[in-house]
Amino acid sequence: MDTEKFKLLEYPLPYLSADRIDYTLRDMCQIGEVTPTEVSWFINGLVRFDNRIVLKSKDYAKWFQSKYNFLTAEYFEGPENVEINLIMREIIRSCLGTGIIEEPDFFEDDFYLMDKINQKLNLKQWIDRIRSNGLKNKKLKTKKRIVDPEVIVNDQILKLSEVH
Repeated sequence: MDTEKFKLLEYPLPYLSADRIDYTLRDMCQIGEVTPTEVSWFINGLVRFDNRIVLKSKDYAKWFQSKYNFLTAEYFEGPENVEINLIMREIIRSCLGTGIIEEPDFFEDDFYLMDKINQKLNLKQWIDRIRSNGLKNKKLKTKKRIVDPEVIVNDQILKLSEVH
């Protein structure tokens, strides 16, 4: 995808993007850390400025930054998520190497990919086998995810870290 054409959808960290806002709010609701009322409140704080997503106040920016930080530290980098990512990395590498899945399969949804793997192998048994062999010596390198939302302050756009 040409991200230059879709800056609201995909914009580099540390800035906001529609995708980043979407998965943060959706995932935080699913794990019970954010209520629909809070989501509505936050959405009211969004503004489009110069083809970017900015926030109406420091309060919205601090709220989103805290939720995003929680999601990345406690969920994405949490032990359960790291474990399943290590397991899936091993399964996907093996399936790519044996031709069970191919690169175009990644343009489908997760269910399609899992079904395709399950047609050839028992995915649950494979996951159990990998777990029983141990994952202690395996490492998952995660990218540092820091968000520093832009905020409207006195008719200027500043990053939250620049607001005093």
